[in-house]
Amino acid sequence: MIAAAKDGHLPRTKSLLEQGANPNNHDGLSITPLRAASYEGHLDVVKTLLQHNADPNIQNESRNTPLILAIIQGHTQVAQLLIKSRAHLDRVGDQDRTALMWAASRGSLDLVRMLIQRGADVNLMTGSGLATRTAWLVAKIKERTDIMTLLRSAAFASRPIAQAIEFLVPEEEDRAYVLERLRYRKDLERPYPGAVGLLSRLSTRYEIGVIANQSPGTEARLRQDGFAPYVSLCLSSAELGLKKPDAAIFQLALEQAGCDPHEAVMIGDRVDNDIRPAKALGWRTMRVLQGIAKLQEPRESLEEADCTVENLTQIEALLT
Repeated sequence: MIAAAKDGHLPRTKSLLEQGANPNNHDGLSITPLRAASYEGHLDVVKTLLQHNADPNIQNESRNTPLILAIIQGHTQVAQLLIKSRAHLDRVGDQDRTALMWAASRGSLDLVRMLIQRGADVNLMTGSGLATRTAWLVAKIKERTDIMTLLRSAAFASRPIAQAIEFLVPEEEDRAYVLERLRYRKDLERPYPGAVGLLSRLSTRYEIGVIANQSPGTEARLRQDGFAPYVSLCLSSAELGLKKPDAAIFQLALEQAGCDPHEAVMIGDRVDNDIRPAKALGWRTMRVLQGIAKLQEPRESLEEADCTVENLTQIEALLT
């Protein structure tokens, strides 16, 4: 069947499958029919194999998946089909590159966009030290400013300092030394001016809750900063074992608050962790452009807030 798939012989492939041939059998080089058809760009054969439960995630000796091979060869339609067929997007293949990195290298803006929309990790780093790779660095080497712009708008590292250190400091022991001394100091945090007064006024009309990705001690910090008297509900990732953007933490907030999604408003700064998951559940959403997250650009309609304000002082007028 490998030969039939490689040659794009659809009738022969179908006949073998109908006779019970295993679509995941491979030769000594771990080449499967799907890998062969993907490499050669035979869309109809790829579609047929996937319909017969061919595994889209088998890697060969070079670690390349069918998706990576299709992108390397420039077979856009095959790659799109594999992406829709639950191919793993962040598998690392030949040259320590993921599918997204190969798409950036090929200069395929449409594939890069599709991979991002399907959840490919734009922040993923492979290699180490001077050999570190990201999709953005690959696009930069290829001088694809359009792809660089798209990746920059989609990329928002959850741990930007740590990722920068991993990139700049090649030795693991040195990285550990630096990171230990760059721990985030929550004791230095201060509320935005006017934040406590805002919650005080809003709490007379609304039930206020907090959904936060935080280290242990969130409720204590709310008390310390003067927010606690105005907060009815606090869901913190460290205590719950759930974190944004998992829909479960938003659903739990609704259950504990005793309200329906259409009665809830999510106010946050991040399009990925705040706006998108809340909007997907039917909440109304408001984005505040304060802090580093204001640099994020929505990648799809679910990441576009119902309304956007420049700072906290503009929230109250929209909630009256």
